[in-house]
Amino acid sequence: VADLQVMEGAEDRAVEVSRAADYMMNHRVKNALVDARALLDTFLEDPPGSGTPVVSQAWDCLQTGIEWCSRRLLLLRVLGAEYVPAFAAVHLERFVRDVARGHDVRVMAVVDAWVRLDSEICGFVVDAALSNAVKHGHPTTPDVALSAHVQSPGSEDSLMTWRRVVFSVTHRADPAKPRIAVERGSGAGGD
Repeated sequence: VADLQVMEGAEDRAVEVSRAADYMMNHRVKNALVDARALLDTFLEDPPGSGTPVVSQAWDCLQTGIEWCSRRLLLLRVLGAEYVPAFAAVHLERFVRDVARGHDVRVMAVVDAWVRLDSEICGFVVDAALSNAVKHGHPTTPDVALSAHVQSPGSEDSLMTWRRVVFSVTHRADPAKPRIAVERGSGAGGD
């Protein structure tokens, strides 16, 4: 009987994790598809020959939606506390541009360097930060920007060979919302 209760508890937890992962994935895929549809509507309303950038951005939105469909297993592992980080060499500038694809975002000063990071989880977190910056930013001109750099070690880290990769997402705040108090050094908050 006790084993059956443990199994039922594990099964309930698996269903709960699955629902949470599906909710997150569906939300992001829906946003990508809505953005693509709006861009394609704009293209269809514009005079011929003026929409190439719009179609390209719509394509990027669709690609982002497709990528999020493949992230379901990642979400299940993260939400189920079963995720094991997988660090690999990544070209930072290419990684940032790939993550920014499909977002209306300016990519700022990104170091042309190879770094070791977990591209799945970093991509997930940066993508969520970009989506939130647009969603919670200025309603008409959120002016979202993304940058990344490799932090120099402090004097206490002079013997260490690792460097921290810092991603920064900024946006223009929504004037109708209250300002967010930012703790010094937290890295949170908008302009």
